[in-house]
Amino acid sequence: MSRISAGLFGFSWLMCAATASAQELYLAPKSASQPAANLGKPVPAATLGRPLPLVIPAAGGPAAVEPAGFQNATIVPPLRPLIAPALPVRDTGPPMLAPVPMPIINGSDGSTPPGSAIVIPTPAPTPLATDGPTLQATPLPPPTALVTPSPGCPTCAGNGLDAAAPESPNGGYATGVAMAPATTAFGNGSVDPAGPPMTRFYGSAEFLLWFMSNANSPPLLATAPTRPTNAVPIPPGTTFLFDGSSLYPEIRYGGRATVGFWLDPCATRAIEVSAFALAPSFLNQGFDAANFGGVLFRPFHAVNSGAANGGEFAENVNAIGGAGRVDITGSSFMWGAEADYRRRLCCSCMGRIDLLAGFRYLNLNEDLQIQETFGTAQAPPGPGNTFIGTVTDRFSTSNSFYGGQLGIHYEHRWDRWTVDATAKVALGYTASVVTIFGQQNVTAPPLGTFNGGLLALGTNSGTFSTSNFSVVPEVDLNVGWYLTPRLKLFVGYTSLFWTSVLRPGDQIDRNLDVTRIPNFNATQVGGAAFVPTNAPNPVVPFKRTDLWVQGINVGFQFKW
Repeated sequence: MSRISAGLFGFSWLMCAATASAQELYLAPKSASQPAANLGKPVPAATLGRPLPLVIPAAGGPAAVEPAGFQNATIVPPLRPLIAPALPVRDTGPPMLAPVPMPIINGSDGSTPPGSAIVIPTPAPTPLATDGPTLQATPLPPPTALVTPSPGCPTCAGNGLDAAAPESPNGGYATGVAMAPATTAFGNGSVDPAGPPMTRFYGSAEFLLWFMSNANSPPLLATAPTRPTNAVPIPPGTTFLFDGSSLYPEIRYGGRATVGFWLDPCATRAIEVSAFALAPSFLNQGFDAANFGGVLFRPFHAVNSGAANGGEFAENVNAIGGAGRVDITGSSFMWGAEADYRRRLCCSCMGRIDLLAGFRYLNLNEDLQIQETFGTAQAPPGPGNTFIGTVTDRFSTSNSFYGGQLGIHYEHRWDRWTVDATAKVALGYTASVVTIFGQQNVTAPPLGTFNGGLLALGTNSGTFSTSNFSVVPEVDLNVGWYLTPRLKLFVGYTSLFWTSVLRPGDQIDRNLDVTRIPNFNATQVGGAAFVPTNAPNPVVPFKRTDLWVQGINVGFQFKW
């Protein structure tokens, strides 16, 4: 009985020990680093002590402190891992120190003290509740209708010089990308020649007050105390009533218009068209024999042999006691046009220089007419009396210039003020047409219409064409003031020179064969008749002269 009791007691003790060991293994399993149990060695009894904290080892740190546990021959796998998986470590340089409550005090100039490898930004201070509102710079809104110039557009900080720059909200200019939107147009020393947004077009209109060089002619009409005779064709005391020194008034009024289009937003290339016209200028002078003692005659030079006074001769407008009148009239009209390609050569923030190349056309139309009306002694001037004949001489010229043109345009600016200077020269040819017409209409015997007047006879009447090489230089100088960024007012001076033109007074040939004049009753000294010459007098001289036009122009320029 004692043996049975002792065996039961030993069995019970073994079961309790196994149960305790199993519970210890599941509650605190050993780490994977614990060596396996040696089966041949006895397992020591468990020692219960104070509990130890469970610490997960840091990467690279010392081994973790593990709680004590029962060891058995059988290792039970743990229910969950106690060691966290290692995280990937980036190489960020030397380890940083832990943050400190206050930032490191920098030097007086704001720099980090020498030797410090730590730069901690200073946090922005938090305003106190008692502080006022924080003042911050508010950016201006972007300009409206912003037009960004093409790459490579030259820009000047503070002005919009060579780009088709946008207009800022305050009405000024902004230049490409280098311009602040708030910059004004007239506070920085320059103004953009291409203008506010989308100013690809520009145009100007001018009023012209120009002066044209004189047109001349031979003396056409004279008077004297006594009447001319065959023996004394030019009486002593002769006064020329129309000496031909100036045919048309020198002052000319007109207008000029210019339109241009920039081919690119940088305002480097443009097409420009310009045209001008001068209002017709008229000559209108009348002379009545009754106002000059009944003596009115037209002088000329007779090439026939036997003419007295060295050939200087005259034709009496009226018979003795008869009516007579001479009206000298004429007109002059000039206009021109040009088309140019405009290319920027260089520029600065205050000005630019452009090259002009294109085509130029000029036209000048003029005419001169001498109309003589005569009567007889039986029909003196007065109410109810009629004239019995007319003599007409008309000379007309038309000149057209065609040529290529080169020029330079310079513009400089000071605030709102601008100075523009242009120099151009055109080389080409002038095509000229001369028309001469002469006729007599007689209403008393002999009745009829006769070809030829006095200066326009059969040898020089008709239409004749000719051409000649010509040069047309022009200089323009303007001073302008910008009323708005789009509108400029200006006043200036223009000088235009045109070589090798034909004018009507120069096409009159005074050398006449008197035998060719219809109804001309003249004899040599002694009463002998004049002998015709073999020379075709008169002729068309085709005498050329130079035309100079200059004057003042006032106008405005607008960009859109």
